[in-house]
Amino acid sequence: MNKHRPLKILLVDDNSDDNYFHTRTLNKLACVDEIDTCFDGVDALEYFEGKGKYADRDATFRYPDIIFLDINMPRMDGWEFLQCYKKLELTGPILPVIVMLSTSLNPVDKERADDDEVIVDFCSKPLSVDSINMIFEKHL
Repeated sequence: MNKHRPLKILLVDDNSDDNYFHTRTLNKLACVDEIDTCFDGVDALEYFEGKGKYADRDATFRYPDIIFLDINMPRMDGWEFLQCYKKLELTGPILPVIVMLSTSLNPVDKERADDDEVIVDFCSKPLSVDSINMIFEKHL
């Protein structure tokens, strides 16, 4: 787990109940200091590009350390977001680790995530303290 500084997390999920539960679970961990939420891929792209409601952020903004990205969302799903995300010209000392989240039992989703170079893990929802700790220890 990252021992140097508190972690910033981005939740990208259209389900407000999942976001609430995941936020509560993440807040139980002493290593998380900031949690941002986007409700679909379009919102997440604007977050990274500093557009729309994110246009007024200041110079203290830093990218999240980890993105928990849902697959099934309206407007732009997780897969579509990833296609656009890969085209962004992000710069910074640390670029986010991406963990794909799903309630899907379809093995094709897991295989697709395993084949994508920017996705470091694939997890079933809901996240637990144990699963989050395992992700942090493995990837941060």
